[in-house]
Amino acid sequence: MKAAALPFYELIPFMVVGTKLRILRHPTLGEYANAGYAAAPSVIAAKEDALKRFSRAIVKASLLVRYNPAAAARALLAADGKPFGDADLQRKTAELTAWEEDLPAADPSSKRIGEISMKGMQAYIQLLADAGSTKSVMPAERVVTERFIEFANDFDRGAFERTVR
Repeated sequence: MKAAALPFYELIPFMVVGTKLRILRHPTLGEYANAGYAAAPSVIAAKEDALKRFSRAIVKASLLVRYNPAAAARALLAADGKPFGDADLQRKTAELTAWEEDLPAADPSSKRIGEISMKGMQAYIQLLADAGSTKSVMPAERVVTERFIEFANDFDRGAFERTVR
């Protein structure tokens, strides 16, 4: 194969089995986060507490992958509800380890884990419009909020790290 145009996560199984890949990041968007969650303003207003806690759970899950990928893999496999063995755990750990640079906790010391770059989001919105996927270009501020970032990162990192290691 000479090229693949896939989201990075879909390439991870190939990497885990030893396929040699050269990953080329998008020249405009390669330095920005490529994932996020969306909710209508009415949902944010109605479920603010749940969304705050969900945001914190994302931060903690991302840190768990950084601090103890095997424990994160075990939790994911157990949550699936199907039996799994050592080979499954090894594979899932390798997948998470390969993916950790693209998770929100790529920099575990950051107090802004989960923050989405307004500049990156604006470039992504423009890319979607240029590709014809959207009809107009809206300001990134209409799509991205930092409303939950402070809460999501407000916990004792040291205690969390000691617990999960």
